[in-house]
Amino acid sequence: MSYADALAYLETHSNYDTTGRITSPTLDRMRALMAAMGDPQLAYPVIHVTGTNGKGSTTQMITRLLMAHGLSVGCLLSTSDAADDLLCVDLGGRRLIKKIKTNCTQQQTAYS
Repeated sequence: MSYADALAYLETHSNYDTTGRITSPTLDRMRALMAAMGDPQLAYPVIHVTGTNGKGSTTQMITRLLMAHGLSVGCLLSTSDAADDLLCVDLGGRRLIKKIKTNCTQQQTAYS
């Protein structure tokens, strides 16, 4: 198979908007569940930041921008890997709680 043939194959098989082969999964079941629960996701505005790198700095920039516009901003920051979990709660740019869980032990620090 040539490079051009490989590109042609991928173009005809990977673009589901074109092929129309995906009928499932859809969000229909999740939407029905949320509707049955009263659509709690609509109760308050949320920005969910995910990814591999840059979540902390992105979250801080968003926090500062929203605060500059007079909004009250809270952040729940957590990381998880094989070594430990870190959970932080910030409100208005101030750290309220920092909890580090390592090997089934927990250390919690409340910031004043």
